[in-house]
Amino acid sequence: MLSLEYMTLDNLKSTLPFTWSKLTTSLPDQYNSDNPALGQCAVTALVIQDYWGGKIVNTIVTYENGLTTSHYFNIIDGQAIDITRSQFPSNVKYSKPKQKLKNFSSTREYILSNHLTARRYRLLKSRVDKLLDEQISSSLNDAVL
Repeated sequence: MLSLEYMTLDNLKSTLPFTWSKLTTSLPDQYNSDNPALGQCAVTALVIQDYWGGKIVNTIVTYENGLTTSHYFNIIDGQAIDITRSQFPSNVKYSKPKQKLKNFSSTREYILSNHLTARRYRLLKSRVDKLLDEQISSSLNDAVL
């Protein structure tokens, strides 16, 4: 059983990339190990919020060629937490982050209203829970020895 008192936000941030896969991305046809964060933003923001609260916000990313895409990340205690930003080249522009509600009470509810995203989220969450539990158990065992 996962004991949150031994987990830090940095621990969660370093664990998440090991749980991303073609099955958790919104872009499975484009998934590759050179850019594992690609398409992981919504489900990753949900998992981070599960552990650390805060708000999930949305921004529109604009590429140099004018194409745009939606991007999600977390605001926790006034600080932006965006571990999937690495999926974008450095020369993109970001709109002002805001909640994305569309008739829902939170961005979280909006994201989870898509059944495919909800399924990807449940898979990612179970992987993260398992890996964190293993890491924490191992650390506690090492501390006892």
